[in-house]
Amino acid sequence: MELNWLLNEYDGIVYVSDMQTYELLHMNRAGCEAFGVNEESFRDHERKCYEVLQSRDSPCPFCTNHHLKDSGFYEWEHHNDALNTTYLLKDRKFMWNGREARIEFATDISGYSKKIAIQEKERNSILKSLPGGIARLDARDMKTVLWYGANFLRMIGYTPEQFREELNSESRYIHPEDCQKVAGLMASLKISGETAMDEMRIVRRNGEVRTLNITLSYEDGESSEDGIPSYYSVGVDITEMKA
Repeated sequence: MELNWLLNEYDGIVYVSDMQTYELLHMNRAGCEAFGVNEESFRDHERKCYEVLQSRDSPCPFCTNHHLKDSGFYEWEHHNDALNTTYLLKDRKFMWNGREARIEFATDISGYSKKIAIQEKERNSILKSLPGGIARLDARDMKTVLWYGANFLRMIGYTPEQFREELNSESRYIHPEDCQKVAGLMASLKISGETAMDEMRIVRRNGEVRTLNITLSYEDGESSEDGIPSYYSVGVDITEMKA
């Protein structure tokens, strides 16, 4: 069967299982090596996919995944405890020798996940060393804070829960008398595409007014990873310095 040959040449793991009985119908060379089996053994003994892949004695939630369709792949990540490996999985329904089956392509991304975790840790360490706070503001409504970091919450005097529940994760900490000035600055940045610096006041949760030196930049939706146009700001408290 030509399809068998093609699947065996795939570098990642590929297997096919019956949608009704969960019988493992085919596994490519990479899969057999990873799980320590050969195709004749599971074919002769009608071994279940959940037995071979996850060392389970009953179907796992993914065997009856309701996201699976006859066209297009359902993509997700899964950590296989039996192999202690994280995979990027792509599944879909299809017919295999007249049987309704599920085919899954699995790519080992453990190395990528570890690398990302290390980079995330390094980034957080850098952010903690910044003297002020940073925030990403949704340019569509010019008020929703999509993300924040460094000492942002400490600077405005809120806990994560208070910021979310009392301010609705919005930039209501900006002093009312400075809101118009900040809105004008953001509007000009959207046109010029440049980075700007200015001063603005904020009102902390305890009512204290502080003065910040802010740096603002704009990124349109096409340049953004999630398609959301945004303003990025870095704020440094200069109240004592001005005094």
